[in-house]
Amino acid sequence: MNIFGMIFLAGIFLVPPILVFSVKPTAPMWLKSGRLLLPIFLLALFLAHTSDILRCFHYKSNECWKFHAYFIKTALLQYIMYIGWFEYIWRKYHKQDSLAVSDNIKYGIVSSLILAISLIMTLTMLYFIFNNFIGSLFF
Repeated sequence: MNIFGMIFLAGIFLVPPILVFSVKPTAPMWLKSGRLLLPIFLLALFLAHTSDILRCFHYKSNECWKFHAYFIKTALLQYIMYIGWFEYIWRKYHKQDSLAVSDNIKYGIVSSLILAISLIMTLTMLYFIFNNFIGSLFF
Protein backbone atom coordinates (compact mmCIF):
# COMPACT_ATOMS: atom_id res chain seq x y z
CA MET A 1 0.00 0.00 0.00
CA ASN A 2 1.36 3.40 -0.89
CA ILE A 3 1.51 6.44 1.37
CA PHE A 4 -1.67 7.98 -0.07
CA GLY A 5 -3.66 4.86 0.76
CA MET A 6 -2.37 4.92 4.32
CA ILE A 7 -3.25 8.60 4.70
CA PHE A 8 -6.74 7.93 3.36
CA LEU A 9 -7.25 5.02 5.76
CA ALA A 10 -6.18 7.21 8.67
CA GLY A 11 -8.56 9.91 7.44
CA ILE A 12 -11.46 7.46 7.25
CA PHE A 13 -11.14 6.73 10.95
CA LEU A 14 -10.22 10.22 12.16
CA VAL A 15 -12.58 12.45 10.16
CA PRO A 16 -15.96 11.24 11.58
CA PRO A 17 -15.15 11.90 15.25
CA ILE A 18 -13.66 15.29 14.40
CA LEU A 19 -16.69 16.27 12.30
CA VAL A 20 -19.25 14.95 14.77
CA PHE A 21 -17.76 16.67 17.81
CA SER A 22 -16.93 19.94 16.05
CA VAL A 23 -20.57 21.00 15.65
CA LYS A 24 -22.47 22.54 18.56
CA PRO A 25 -26.12 21.67 19.34
CA THR A 26 -27.15 25.23 18.45
CA ALA A 27 -25.81 24.88 14.87
CA PRO A 28 -28.26 24.96 11.95
CA MET A 29 -29.87 21.68 10.95
CA TRP A 30 -28.08 21.54 7.57
CA LEU A 31 -24.71 21.67 9.33
CA LYS A 32 -25.68 18.93 11.78
CA SER A 33 -26.83 16.72 8.91
CA GLY A 34 -23.84 17.58 6.75
CA ARG A 35 -21.33 16.52 9.38
CA LEU A 36 -22.83 13.03 9.23
CA LEU A 37 -23.41 12.76 5.50
CA LEU A 38 -20.09 14.18 4.25
CA PRO A 39 -17.86 11.27 5.37
CA ILE A 40 -20.39 8.73 4.07
CA PHE A 41 -20.53 10.47 0.69
CA LEU A 42 -16.73 10.67 0.44
CA LEU A 43 -16.35 7.00 1.31
CA ALA A 44 -18.99 6.04 -1.27
CA LEU A 45 -17.11 7.96 -3.96
CA PHE A 46 -13.81 6.40 -2.95
CA LEU A 47 -15.24 2.88 -2.90
CA ALA A 48 -16.92 3.34 -6.27
CA HIS A 49 -13.58 4.42 -7.68
CA THR A 50 -11.43 1.75 -6.04
CA SER A 51 -13.82 -1.15 -6.63
CA ASP A 52 -13.65 -0.38 -10.35
CA ILE A 53 -17.41 -0.61 -10.77
CA LEU A 54 -17.28 1.34 -14.03
CA ARG A 55 -15.46 -1.54 -15.69
CA CYS A 56 -18.57 -3.66 -15.08
CA PHE A 57 -20.64 -1.20 -17.09
CA HIS A 58 -18.05 -1.22 -19.86
CA TYR A 59 -18.16 -5.02 -20.19
CA LYS A 60 -21.92 -5.10 -19.53
CA SER A 61 -21.49 -7.74 -16.85
CA ASN A 62 -24.46 -7.94 -14.51
CA GLU A 63 -22.76 -10.33 -12.04
CA CYS A 64 -19.73 -8.06 -11.79
CA TRP A 65 -21.93 -5.05 -11.05
CA LYS A 66 -23.88 -6.97 -8.37
CA PHE A 67 -20.68 -8.06 -6.65
CA HIS A 68 -19.20 -4.56 -6.55
CA ALA A 69 -22.49 -2.99 -5.44
CA TYR A 70 -22.78 -5.54 -2.61
CA PHE A 71 -19.23 -4.74 -1.51
CA ILE A 72 -19.92 -1.00 -1.48
CA LYS A 73 -23.22 -1.38 0.41
CA THR A 74 -21.64 -3.62 3.04
CA ALA A 75 -18.73 -1.25 3.59
CA LEU A 76 -21.06 1.76 3.83
CA LEU A 77 -23.29 0.04 6.39
CA GLN A 78 -20.26 -0.72 8.57
CA TYR A 79 -19.09 2.88 8.23
CA ILE A 80 -22.55 4.21 9.16
CA MET A 81 -22.37 1.99 12.25
CA TYR A 82 -19.02 3.58 13.14
CA ILE A 83 -20.36 7.12 12.65
CA GLY A 84 -23.49 6.25 14.64
CA TRP A 85 -21.39 5.39 17.68
CA PHE A 86 -19.94 8.89 17.72
CA GLU A 87 -23.34 10.48 17.10
CA TYR A 88 -24.71 8.56 20.09
CA ILE A 89 -21.83 9.80 22.28
CA TRP A 90 -22.41 13.37 21.00
CA ARG A 91 -26.10 13.18 21.87
CA LYS A 92 -25.39 11.79 25.34
CA TYR A 93 -22.79 14.50 25.97
CA HIS A 94 -25.19 17.26 24.94
CA LYS A 95 -28.13 15.58 26.74
CA GLN A 96 -30.15 15.12 23.57
CA ASP A 97 -31.02 11.48 24.07
CA SER A 98 -34.61 10.39 23.85
CA LEU A 99 -36.40 7.19 23.00
CA ALA A 100 -39.63 8.83 21.91
CA VAL A 101 -39.84 9.11 18.13
CA SER A 102 -41.38 12.59 18.22
CA ASP A 103 -38.54 13.90 20.38
CA ASN A 104 -35.94 12.09 18.28
CA ILE A 105 -37.13 13.66 15.02
CA LYS A 106 -36.58 17.19 16.33
CA TYR A 107 -32.87 16.39 16.64
CA GLY A 108 -32.79 15.62 12.94
CA ILE A 109 -34.03 12.92 10.63
CA VAL A 110 -30.54 12.15 9.32
CA SER A 111 -29.17 11.77 12.83
CA SER A 112 -32.05 9.54 13.89
CA LEU A 113 -31.71 7.40 10.77
CA ILE A 114 -27.96 6.96 11.27
CA LEU A 115 -28.54 6.01 14.90
CA ALA A 116 -31.18 3.45 13.91
CA ILE A 117 -28.92 1.87 11.26
CA SER A 118 -26.03 1.91 13.71
CA LEU A 119 -28.08 0.15 16.37
CA ILE A 120 -29.24 -2.55 13.95
CA MET A 121 -25.73 -3.11 12.59
CA THR A 122 -24.16 -3.17 16.07
CA LEU A 123 -26.65 -5.78 17.29
CA THR A 124 -26.09 -7.81 14.12
CA MET A 125 -22.32 -7.71 14.56
CA LEU A 126 -22.57 -8.67 18.25
CA TYR A 127 -24.84 -11.58 17.34
CA PHE A 128 -22.44 -12.68 14.61
CA ILE A 129 -19.42 -12.48 16.92
CA PHE A 130 -21.14 -14.34 19.74
CA ASN A 131 -22.71 -16.97 17.51
CA ASN A 132 -19.60 -17.78 15.47
CA PHE A 133 -16.69 -17.20 17.78
CA ILE A 134 -17.60 -17.10 21.45
CA GLY A 135 -20.53 -19.50 21.20
CA SER A 136 -18.38 -22.13 19.51
CA LEU A 137 -16.02 -22.15 22.48
CA PHE A 138 -18.72 -23.06 24.99
CA PHE A 139 -21.44 -24.91 23.08
